[in-house]
This record gives sequence, C-alpha cells and structure tokens, in this order.
Amino acid sequence: MERIRYVERIGRIMRYNCTDGTVDSRTLRVSFREMAGPLLADPRFYLCGASFVLNLQHVTGVKGQAALLDNEKSIILPRTAAAAFKTAWGKFWLEGG
Repeated sequence: MERIRYVERIGRIMRYNCTDGTVDSRTLRVSFREMAGPLLADPRFYLCGASFVLNLQHVTGVKGQAALLDNEKSIILPRTAAAAFKTAWGKFWLEGG
C-alpha cells in the first residue's frame, strides 16, 4: 500500500495512482467509500471529498487548496475539504507518520 500515492473515482472505476504507474479497477458495483474501506482503515490514507483518497506519506506540503505530492504533482482539494485535510496531514506527520 505504500506505493499508492492516491486513488480517484473516474466514472465507474477506481484509478490507483502509484509510484510505479497507474492501475484501474474493474467496474465499481458498490460506493467509492465502500471500495476504499481497506485503504481508509490505514492511518496513512485520507478521504478528500466524495471520490478521492490521498496517501499522506506521499504528500510533501499543502498550499492553499492543493496537496503537493512527492512526484512534484499537485492535487486540487475540494474547497470544503481543504482545511480538514491540512489538519489531518499535519497531525499525521506530528505523530510520526
């Protein structure tokens, strides 16, 4: 799971963006939150909005509404989720993440 940078729902699939490439799931037959359940049980993963899960280990910073990743990409966070994400990311690293 440490290779997963983030997971996003695109249509009826889950796209896993990993350190070594991208993998698409089969067609979703349950909710995104239910499919992401095993990831969300791990403290490294954080649900951002309805269809995005970020691995906090791969986040190097937060700038405004963007999560900055260790591959120099940035993910724009939903406006309603940005403040809570910033708090969760800071707590993760303060607790030794």
